[in-house]
Amino acid sequence: MKKNICLIFCLFFLCTGIADAQWSAKISVVGQPSPGQNKSQIIIGEGLQSENFPAPPAAPQYSCKLVIPSSDWNSFLSKDIKKQGDELKWVLIVNPHGNSGLPVPVTATLSWESHQFEKGSFELREGWDGLGNVIVSDMNEISLINVTGLDKDQYFTIIQKK
Repeated sequence: MKKNICLIFCLFFLCTGIADAQWSAKISVVGQPSPGQNKSQIIIGEGLQSENFPAPPAAPQYSCKLVIPSSDWNSFLSKDIKKQGDELKWVLIVNPHGNSGLPVPVTATLSWESHQFEKGSFELREGWDGLGNVIVSDMNEISLINVTGLDKDQYFTIIQKK
């Protein structure tokens, strides 16, 4: 009887450990130095339940912006954790110029910590639909790209391939 209870107890902890398997990764954009905000960050990941946090309002002056559109595209998120089993795809909106500075193209750096991504490879594509050109075929191997433009949103999609 004691062996059965011990076995059940061990299986419970083993199974809950597997069920709790989750990950999150920070993605940042750093723009040109300016009198206002020049860095923006989001968090994406996978968990037992979906979890979203709204993005804070944009600063009065900013030299770059990074947000995630909500599922209905009516608001912006700073954190988007997808439920395990759901399609793992995130749309990023990057504005590399912001609303400060001269109206000339500037470059901001979009970066991530590769070790924070979980199993599988993560692909970064142009566009919001996941069908655009591949920019980074495996985000575990490359950890930054430069994004150049004016005060206009650019769309990218991260797709996890298991």
